[in-house]
Amino acid sequence: MTMVALLFVAGCGDDKSTTPTNRSPQILSVTVAPGSVPAGGVAVVTVSATDPDGDALTYAYQVTGGAIVGAGASATWTAPSTAGAHSVTVTVSDGNGGTAQGNGALTVQAAQTGITGTITAPAGVQADLRNMLVKLYESFGSYQADAPFVYVAAQGNEYQVTFQFTGLAPGLYYLDAWKDMDGSGTYTNGDIWGVYATGAWPNWTVAPISVTQGNMTNCSAGLIVFQL
Repeated sequence: MTMVALLFVAGCGDDKSTTPTNRSPQILSVTVAPGSVPAGGVAVVTVSATDPDGDALTYAYQVTGGAIVGAGASATWTAPSTAGAHSVTVTVSDGNGGTAQGNGALTVQAAQTGITGTITAPAGVQADLRNMLVKLYESFGSYQADAPFVYVAAQGNEYQVTFQFTGLAPGLYYLDAWKDMDGSGTYTNGDIWGVYATGAWPNWTVAPISVTQGNMTNCSAGLIVFQL
């Protein structure tokens, strides 16, 4: 009887659960670039997150003002029409009950007259669009001559960037963008190029952007971006 009891206890001691415990994801950073835009301007929200179990992550965004579009680790945030301080809350989920939250901030300035937009890398193209050169022209002739009167370096992440031109006079403008991928200083195969136009690649026509007093014209929808 004693032997039987001892064997029973030993057997119970070896009975351990093999069900793994899910570990929640971690948010490393939430970046809003640029951190300050005019009313109606656009910023890119970039989230860096990891999961210790290697689970696929999903992202959900909520903002206190304006509108945000994005389902992955990058989203575009269009500022509201009035000045103020706003925040974005990002919830990252691993699909197994684990979540993490992070926050970012955006300062919205008073309404200005200008142009804003978002540039997204072409599908299937490995590119780093950060500091992409966005050029603005006062006429079609100056566009043809590649003689911009002002230019800016776009801000964001490798695959999506935004730009702002402020203090413009009402009127018509032309716009293109160029990422010098090889650092040659000249247009070469492999560079990323974009232009505001009508139509679709490869059948497109350069078009003017109309700017009105007190408004930031968002030209994102008319941008055609491709690899040379």
